[in-house]
Amino acid sequence: MCLLSRLQGSLSGSCQKCWGAQVAPQPLWFSDTVANMRKLEELPYHLLHLGRWEELKQEVLGSMSWISCQGISGDTEDLLDDFDLCAPYLDCPEVSLVCEAL
Repeated sequence: MCLLSRLQGSLSGSCQKCWGAQVAPQPLWFSDTVANMRKLEELPYHLLHLGRWEELKQEVLGSMSWISCQGISGDTEDLLDDFDLCAPYLDCPEVSLVCEAL
């Protein structure tokens, strides 16, 4: 198996198997008032480009915890950017409805 194939395989879903014991899950909030800005900024992009559509819909675009965290932390523009970036790739009427409501 070539290096590229192995990298693509590990990035497209087997990351949990390879690195699950070494990488701790990242919280959405570090405390009651401090959001995990890196997660908010990077997760939608990475899930989209890894083709992890269901996780993107459930953990980000369809999650009220995610949406409220973005709003409370003052990243409303970033939230709209996330929807604008991801919605064209997802055939999901619910995502479109949330995007329109924002």
